[in-house]
Parts: sequence; C-alpha cells; structure tokens
Amino acid sequence: MHVQDDIELLQKYAKGHAETAFSALVERHLGLVHSAAWRQVHDPQLAEEVTQAVFIALARKASTFRPGIVLPAWLYRATRYAASNVLKAEHRRRQRESEVAQMQMETNSTSDSAWKEIAPFLEQAMTKLREKDRAAVLLRYFENKSLAEVGVALRTTEEAAKKRLARALQRLKAIFLRHGVVLSAAGLGSLLSANGIQAVPVALATSMKALPLFGGASAAASTLALAKTTLNMLAWANVKNAAAIGAGVLLVGGAVGFYPSQGTMAEPPPEPVYQGRTLRQWAVSLPRGGGVMSNEDIQNLRQAALIAMGRPAIRYLHWLVLHPEEISRGMEHQPSPQASNSQSWFMSPGVPGIVMALHLVGSRARSSAADLVRLWESNFSDPDSPRPLSMYNGFPITLAVLGDSSPPILAALHRHFKSPNRLHGVLCAFAAWRLNPQDAEAVDILHRELRSTDPESYPRHALLDTFSGYATNATPFLSEIRALLGRETNPNLQDTDAKAAWRLLHRAEPAKALLKRLGEAASAPEATPEEVNRFAAAALTVAEVPGANELSKPLLKKLTSYPDDSAAKFASNILAKLEQKAD
Repeated sequence: MHVQDDIELLQKYAKGHAETAFSALVERHLGLVHSAAWRQVHDPQLAEEVTQAVFIALARKASTFRPGIVLPAWLYRATRYAASNVLKAEHRRRQRESEVAQMQMETNSTSDSAWKEIAPFLEQAMTKLREKDRAAVLLRYFENKSLAEVGVALRTTEEAAKKRLARALQRLKAIFLRHGVVLSAAGLGSLLSANGIQAVPVALATSMKALPLFGGASAAASTLALAKTTLNMLAWANVKNAAAIGAGVLLVGGAVGFYPSQGTMAEPPPEPVYQGRTLRQWAVSLPRGGGVMSNEDIQNLRQAALIAMGRPAIRYLHWLVLHPEEISRGMEHQPSPQASNSQSWFMSPGVPGIVMALHLVGSRARSSAADLVRLWESNFSDPDSPRPLSMYNGFPITLAVLGDSSPPILAALHRHFKSPNRLHGVLCAFAAWRLNPQDAEAVDILHRELRSTDPESYPRHALLDTFSGYATNATPFLSEIRALLGRETNPNLQDTDAKAAWRLLHRAEPAKALLKRLGEAASAPEATPEEVNRFAAAALTVAEVPGANELSKPLLKKLTSYPDDSAAKFASNILAKLEQKAD
C-alpha cells in the first residue's frame, strides 16, 4: 500500500479539507512537536498549548507548502517560536507576583545520567546547527527515519545524508563538551534516539484528533492567538533569512554594521592590532607609560584603542563571544593599579575581559547583545574567571551600555533579578531600568535597595557608584540617594559615594568631609601605610570635585616624606597625577 508523504497529505488537506489527511499528519509528527515543546516550557499545560498552536498554524499554512519542504524541520522551528511566545507571556503574567512556587519539571524519562546532563542544553544546541543539519538530526533521531528516508527528504543521496548527520553530531558533541559533557558521536546518536521523543499525554492526543483544524475554531482564544503569532514569527524569520543572504556586509560610511550570525562566524576574523598590541592584549593588560592611573584613565585609554581599531575590533569581539573557549589563548593579565577599586572588574582576564571590551566599545557593538546573553546563560566554565559567569556583574552593565532594549534582552535581565547574589540582581534591575525606564519591577527593586537598612551595605554603595557612572537621569531615585548619602560627616562614607554626591546631587561637601577624615588619619603620628594609601587613592577618586584638590595636595606633599617608601612613592605619584590634571 502506498504511504502518502507529508506533502501529499498537506495538499490533500488543503484542497478538500480532508480531516483524515490532517489526522495522519498529526499522528505522524505529534510526538516530535510535543516533546520539543515540553523540553522548552517544562509545563504540561503550556506544552499542550504550544502543540495545538503549531498544528493550527500548520493547518492555516497548508496550502503554501511546496514539494521539497522537510515538514519535521518546519514543525520544529514553529515549535521553538510558539514556545518562546508562551514563555514570554508566562513571564509577564508572573512578573507582578511577589513569590511564585517554582514548578518542578516532571520527566517520564528513565534514561541514564548522560541524557540528564545534555537535556538542559539540547534545544540551544539544536538552534546552532544549520537548517539542513538540524532537519537531518530530527528525521534520523527524533522520528527514527532510515538513512535512505533522510536522504529522500533532504533531496540528496543516502551517503550524503550519512555524512551530514556525522557532521551534525560532531557539532553537537563539541557544544556539549563546552558544558562539561563528554560523549562520543555514536553515543550521542543513541541518546537522542532513545530519549528524544517522550510519550504524548493521552488527553492531548485525544483532543488533537477531535480538534476541528479548519482554522482551529474551537480552540482556546489564547491558543489561537499563539498560533497567529507563531505564523508571524515564521514569516519574519523568512524575511530575515532572505535579507541575511545579501547582508553579510558592512555598510560603508554608515554607523550600523551587519555582522554574520553565529552560524556564519565559524572561522576567526583577523585579530586587530593597535600600537603593537593585539585586541586581547589591550583588553586585559595595563597601558604603557608607567605612573599611577585611575581605572577611569585605563578605561579611557583602552576605549580609544578599541575605537581606533574600528569595525574589525567589533567583529573580532563578537566572534570571541561566540567562541569563548578561544578567548584565553594568548591573553595577558596584569594586576589592577593601586587606586580606586570601585570598577576593578575592568581588569579581569578571560571572558570578563572581553565582555568589558564590548562595554568600552558601547552601542557600536549592539549587534552582539543577543549572543552576549547566550554566553551569560550558557554555563560556560571560564578557567580565568574566579566567579561563575552567571553572576558576573559585567554582563548586565555591558548590556545596558550596548543599548539593545529588545524583549529577549530585557527578559534575560529579568531572569536574573532573583539571583542568589544580591548585588548581581540589583545591577540587572539597573540595566533593565536603563534600557526601559518604564520597567516597573526594575524601578521597584532599585527603590527598595536604596532604602534598605540591611547591615550588608556593599550592594547599596555599589549601586550608588553605578548610578554615578551610568545613569543619564537618576531623578526618580534622588530622594533615596540623598537619604543614603546622609550627612557629609557619615563615617561610612566612601570615596565613590563622595564622587556620586557630586555627580548626582552637585554636592561637594561630602568629598571635602571625606578628605578631611581620611587626611586626619593619614597625617597622625601613628598613621599606617594603609591609611596613607587610602587617603591618596581617595584624593585621586574625587579629584573632579571642586575644591577637593586644594585640600588634598598639601597633605600629599607632606606624605611624600612618609617613612614607608612604597606609601611615600604612591602619594608622590598621586600628587603628580593631580598636578597633571590641573595643567
């Protein structure tokens, strides 16, 4: 008996609304769609809604399919879009709730630990495959097609299909290896075959067969809306793909650069060189010239170098974000200078060094924001970073500076609002507010932190410093900032607080009070080298505040004769720096 292929069934349904034809398609591909939806939304009801939406979208688009389309690949892509929409809707729904019990993912899988290790990364890994490679994997391992059937579906030979599958498995293997999962290609194929499709709930299978698919008239309103949005996203993806064919270019003379997506940046572009240093050396090592420099001085020098390298620097930084395992090759690292340590994360090697290089490039590198989020949430293990990348504060601050306020970027920041690291969550809220000042949840988090009386005060001071450096309009928070700064004689006042008081409130008194307090300690007969260094570093930090240098210079001159040679030299260098700024 002739078994009708997918296109034949679609054409039959499109011409005569033959429910039997569509039911055959549903029965054939329901497992693929539902399993993919389940892995992405981790919720049985949402997975059912996504599944129904995808097949409604298929029914509405049935008449547009032409011979040669690989239906499982189309269904898989539609499932990704539908699941993405559902997750965004769920996030918005839960956003205003104070505490929501996290739902536990139920799994019907009895597979071994290897599957449990790769399952969280499978969907992201599949999106990194080329379209035909992904189609081959879906047909072979998710729908258990023979190599011959895969070849027919892809309009190629069985041998060519075999080679394509081998390349795809090697690519997936490499991606999983970055997450610490070691598998052979053969073992990976077996895992996918055994676990890729999960049992479809009986209720869903029954409802799908009973669902009138002539437009899905009896489906829930939310499901119909999801189907429509999914179709729109598929159409937009086709437009973007068509545009990308002719847009692997840079607009000469324009401000906007179109850079290849992660699928077209496999080979590294040339690493730019400026003044005899490679981009990566500029990213982590101190500028030449000696002497004491504040971190702001170092940032300015690095920024000038990166801007001088131009678009090749942006392209290379983007490539490093896509290939983080390549970042540390040839990287140098030097310790931070002895000055204000408020922004010491600018001195980090490895991934943090590249993230902050993007920060210095600024909005010119906006096209890398989405891939930067993927790196942030990828669980990549950076041997050069002492902290987990998932809690590295450079990510939210850099995203704020890049200026991409699209929903996926904002959603990523919101996912980190409840980070176990309090400061990280607060800085994510700051970044979300800077990108979208109407973000009510972010504004609420910032207000609460500035008002907090928690004995652990570092997050408040760090947030105040962040406002000082990045907020273009801190007006909504000025009352809290005034209260936090308090009286200028506050013994807990830090040099970054005093600088913030000047930048945000145009108040010079806190800086003067700080210098007076630290100066008394540094000039006392029993002063320690640490107290001398503390005063000198603060003098450099608040040098921009009117009247501060007049207070600090006389004492710095006196401290150049301090008995400890190291502290005396540091004071002398700071004094020279202040006099240079005055000139």
